[in-house]
Amino acid sequence: NKLSNLFESINYLSSTQFTINNDFLDYISTTGSRLLNLLDREDRFNSEITLKIARTYRDLTLYLPVHADWRGRIYTYSFYITYQGNELATALLNFKEGEPLTESGKEYLYVYGANLYNENKISKRPYSERIEWVNKNYKSILEMKYEFISLAESPFLFAAFCLLMKRLDF
Repeated sequence: NKLSNLFESINYLSSTQFTINNDFLDYISTTGSRLLNLLDREDRFNSEITLKIARTYRDLTLYLPVHADWRGRIYTYSFYITYQGNELATALLNFKEGEPLTESGKEYLYVYGANLYNENKISKRPYSERIEWVNKNYKSILEMKYEFISLAESPFLFAAFCLLMKRLDF
């Protein structure tokens, strides 16, 4: 029975549809390209491969097939565009189908954004303080200045968050 649950999980995850986050791809290829300077030499080489793959698949539906190891841990087969990869690879992925954003979803989105920035270890603070951090920095989030984004603990994911916030424009 455990094995059939594992197979169901693998089949479900492998059938999830993704797309390339074109807003982020365009940003990191133009005005946000300075963020690539934050990477070391080896990571910059890998990021170029990741970006070329993303450009190739930018208007297509992607599936990320997964497999389980002997312990039952699940991994994607993909190395460059994957939610289990580095920050750049994760920022380049979107679910193809979304859900309407509810008020509680908006709060969790704000918490996620504050966690990505993680100024003064805010990710360890109560949700209300993280939501307030986003409200306090809302203008900077929408302006997306390099000086602000580059200070984030996860600058690529935070830039993708900022682009989403600009698109939603509450």
